[in-house]
Amino acid sequence: MGSEAQVQNIGIIWANTQIVKKKLKMQQVCNVHDECTFEVHNSHIDNALWITNNMYQEASKVLKLDITIEGQGVAGKSWLDVH
Repeated sequence: MGSEAQVQNIGIIWANTQIVKKKLKMQQVCNVHDECTFEVHNSHIDNALWITNNMYQEASKVLKLDITIEGQGVAGKSWLDVH
Protein backbone atom coordinates (compact mmCIF):
# COMPACT_ATOMS: atom_id res chain seq x y z
CA MET A 1 0.00 0.00 0.00
CA GLY A 2 1.39 3.40 -0.96
CA SER A 3 1.74 6.22 1.53
CA GLU A 4 -1.16 8.22 0.06
CA ALA A 5 -3.44 5.21 0.48
CA GLN A 6 -2.30 4.81 4.09
CA VAL A 7 -3.13 8.43 4.87
CA GLN A 8 -6.52 8.06 3.20
CA ASN A 9 -7.38 4.82 5.02
CA ILE A 10 -6.32 6.09 8.44
CA GLY A 11 -8.18 9.36 7.85
CA ILE A 12 -11.34 7.47 6.94
CA ILE A 13 -11.07 5.24 10.00
CA TRP A 14 -10.60 8.31 12.21
CA ALA A 15 -13.55 10.10 10.55
CA ASN A 16 -15.87 7.11 10.95
CA THR A 17 -14.81 6.73 14.59
CA GLN A 18 -15.75 10.37 15.19
CA ILE A 19 -19.10 9.90 13.44
CA VAL A 20 -19.97 6.97 15.72
CA LYS A 21 -18.61 8.64 18.86
CA LYS A 22 -20.62 11.83 18.24
CA LYS A 23 -23.70 9.84 17.08
CA LEU A 24 -23.97 11.93 13.92
CA LYS A 25 -26.49 11.39 11.15
CA MET A 26 -23.66 11.15 8.67
CA GLN A 27 -22.41 8.33 6.47
CA GLN A 28 -19.67 7.92 3.92
CA VAL A 29 -21.05 7.20 0.45
CA CYS A 30 -17.98 7.38 -1.75
CA ASN A 31 -14.19 7.37 -1.60
CA VAL A 32 -12.19 8.10 -4.74
CA HIS A 33 -8.43 8.77 -4.65
CA ASP A 34 -8.05 11.69 -2.23
CA GLU A 35 -11.74 12.57 -1.89
CA CYS A 36 -14.41 11.30 0.48
CA THR A 37 -18.09 12.03 0.03
CA PHE A 38 -20.50 11.93 2.95
CA GLU A 39 -24.26 12.33 3.27
CA VAL A 40 -24.97 14.47 6.32
CA HIS A 41 -28.16 15.58 8.04
CA ASN A 42 -28.45 19.38 7.95
CA SER A 43 -28.27 19.59 11.74
CA HIS A 44 -24.81 17.98 11.71
CA ILE A 45 -23.08 20.03 8.99
CA ASP A 46 -20.78 21.87 11.43
CA ASN A 47 -19.58 18.60 12.99
CA ALA A 48 -19.14 17.06 9.54
CA LEU A 49 -16.98 19.96 8.40
CA TRP A 50 -14.87 19.71 11.57
CA ILE A 51 -14.33 15.99 10.91
CA THR A 52 -13.50 16.39 7.22
CA ASN A 53 -11.19 19.33 7.91
CA ASN A 54 -9.24 17.32 10.50
CA MET A 55 -9.18 13.73 9.22
CA TYR A 56 -5.93 13.99 7.26
CA GLN A 57 -4.18 15.94 10.03
CA GLU A 58 -5.07 13.16 12.43
CA ALA A 59 -3.79 10.55 9.98
CA SER A 60 -0.51 12.49 9.77
CA LYS A 61 -0.16 12.23 13.55
CA VAL A 62 -0.90 8.49 13.59
CA LEU A 63 1.71 7.88 10.89
CA LYS A 64 4.20 10.21 12.65
CA LEU A 65 4.86 12.09 9.43
CA ASP A 66 7.38 14.94 9.37
CA ILE A 67 4.76 17.13 7.73
CA THR A 68 1.07 17.64 8.44
CA ILE A 69 -1.29 16.80 5.63
CA GLU A 70 -4.34 19.03 5.47
CA GLY A 71 -7.72 18.60 3.86
CA GLN A 72 -10.69 20.82 3.29
CA GLY A 73 -14.30 19.94 3.95
CA VAL A 74 -16.95 21.55 1.79
CA ALA A 75 -20.72 21.31 2.20
CA GLY A 76 -23.36 21.53 -0.50
CA LYS A 77 -26.67 20.03 -1.52
CA SER A 78 -25.10 18.01 -4.36
CA TRP A 79 -21.77 16.80 -5.70
CA LEU A 80 -21.90 19.61 -8.25
CA ASP A 81 -22.25 22.23 -5.48
CA VAL A 82 -18.90 21.30 -3.98
CA HIS A 83 -16.88 21.03 -7.19
